[in-house]
Order: sequence, then structure tokens, then C-alpha cells
Amino acid sequence: MRAITGSAAPGRWVWALSGLVTALALAVPGTRVIVAAWNTGQPPPQETVTRTLTVPQPVTSVLVQSFGGPVQLTGGSATRVLVTETISYDKLAGGPPPPLTRSVSGGHLTLAVPGCPADDCTVGFALTLPPGLAVTAVTDGGALTARNLDATTVTVITDGGNAQIAFAAAPDSVTASTFGGLVELTVPGGPYALTIDTDGGPESVGIAASPGAPRSITVSTGGGPLSIAESGAGAGRPA
Repeated sequence: MRAITGSAAPGRWVWALSGLVTALALAVPGTRVIVAAWNTGQPPPQETVTRTLTVPQPVTSVLVQSFGGPVQLTGGSATRVLVTETISYDKLAGGPPPPLTRSVSGGHLTLAVPGCPADDCTVGFALTLPPGLAVTAVTDGGALTARNLDATTVTVITDGGNAQIAFAAAPDSVTASTFGGLVELTVPGGPYALTIDTDGGPESVGIAASPGAPRSITVSTGGGPLSIAESGAGAGRPA
């Protein structure tokens, strides 16, 4: 990474096997649709479950870990965190949707997915957040979007997905890593101490930068594009 010190703007066997599978499908009632979907390369039918809940306890920090699905963060004025979970899974496999972990301990909220069996499901989260929280979001390839965010510290890891974050108030610290995905930040105020590494990817930095600034932004894209722009919002809380 480097620090930014100033402003910057084959063949027959396959057919034989397919014939055997088709014959089995005709012999066993109820299997024809499943085999047809498999042979045509179509994904298995998905069941989608959406749940919305309000976290009753006061929260000072949030950890969100999604599995394949996106994470959406929205800043709000309420005093409690609102969570919407969206779970898509293979309904032909039987059984309930994959379990999710929800816990609050010492003001720290954790939302996570222990794992989806056989990689046949995705889980995403949408959160409305009170101001002033510390937020960590990790997506297993899913994208992250955040708007109107008023958070003191934000850490984002997307494992290839895009990260687009717009702040309503200047954060104390932002760390983003996408492993090839885009990073797009919009922040008010400045200057910021910037450390960025795009590994050769395109970059556009349009905010004031100073290595001694009390606020910091650290970004690694792994080749993905980077854009950091200044918003028209106020500087927010004092540094």
C-alpha cells in the first residue's frame, strides 16, 4: 500500500449416460422435472424467506457476515437497529432454511451464517443503523452498499464484491478490502490520512489528504477500481 500525502483529485459416453438418466426419470414418477433441470444446467428451485426484526438491546457496534448475499446498510435516526434477513435455499433438499446467528453481548451485535450446506443457499442482510456505531461487514462474494451512513469506524471485506459507501457524517476510520471488486467512497469533510493500494486498478481520489490527519481511510482493491469523492454533507462529529 502507499500513503497519499496531498490532495488528488465428449462424446458418446455422455450421451449414453444422459439416456440412462432419462430412462430412470421416466421409470420413477415425479423425478422428470428435477432431472430435466439438472441436464439443462439450470439451478435448482430456490425458496426465499425474508424476516424483519428490531434488535431490542442498545447496540454500540455491529458485525455482519453474509453468505453469498448482499449487505445493505442505511443510516437512520432511530435508537435501535432494524434488521432484514433474506435467505434463499434449495427447497428440494428438504429441511428448514439454514440457521443464522444473532446475538448481542456488551453492546456488540453479531449477525452471521455458520454456513450453507452444499453451497446451495445465500443469505443477505439489510440493516438500518442508529448514528455513531462501529460497523464491520464481511460478505462472501456479495456486494455491499451503504448510504447516509453515520458511523465512527467502518471495516468492509467483500471477497470480490463491490463496496459502495456514502457517509452522512465524517467517519473516524474507514478500512475497505474487496479482492478485485470496486470501492466507491463518498465522505464529507477532510482532510483524511489516506493509504490506498489498487494493485494497478484505476483510481480517482477527489478529497483532501494529509498524513497527519486525525481521520483515516485505508483501501485495498486487488485490481478493482477505486473512487473517493467528497460529499456536500457537513463534517459531522468533531475529530
